[in-house]
Amino acid sequence: MSAAASAMARLGGTRRLPGWLWPAIVLLAGLAAALTGQRLLQARAQADADAAFNRGLARAAAEISQHFRTPLSGMNGVRGVFATHRQVDRATFRAAARSHNLAAEFPGVRGFGFIEQVAAGELDAFIARERADGAPDFALRQLGDRAPPEHYLIKFIEPAERNQGAQG
Repeated sequence: MSAAASAMARLGGTRRLPGWLWPAIVLLAGLAAALTGQRLLQARAQADADAAFNRGLARAAAEISQHFRTPLSGMNGVRGVFATHRQVDRATFRAAARSHNLAAEFPGVRGFGFIEQVAAGELDAFIARERADGAPDFALRQLGDRAPPEHYLIKFIEPAERNQGAQG
C-alpha cells in the first residue's frame, strides 16, 4: 500500500465526496468564469464606446472651432480696412467686403458688417451722415420701445442684397 493510502486508512479510510458535489463545483466554476468574462467584455465595450464618443466629441469640437475661426479671418481682413484708412466710407467698406467670395470662403456667413455705438443725442446727426454717404434709406430700427441712452447701429453690412432690413 502506498504511503498516501496508508495515511488515509489511518484517518478513517478513504473519503468520498457526495455525487452531487463535483457537478456543483464545475457549475460554480463555470458561472464564475462566465461572470468574469462578461464583466471583462462589458468593461471593454464601455471603454470602446467611451473612446468612440471622445473621438467624435473631439472631431465635433474641432469642426465647430474651425467654423468660428473661418469668418474671424474675414473679419480681421475687414478690420485691416479700418486700420489703413482714416475714414471708412460705405464704398470702401463695400469694396473690401466684395473682394471676397463669401459663399466659397465663408460658407454659412450671411455677410460682414460694422456696428457703431451712437449716443442718443448724436443720433440725428449720425443718420444724416449715413444718408449722405450713399444710404438714402438709412433709418433707426429698434427691437424694443424704450429709448436707450446709446444705440448700437449697423452702419455697414455687405452684401446689402442678402441683408435687407439689417442696416440701422
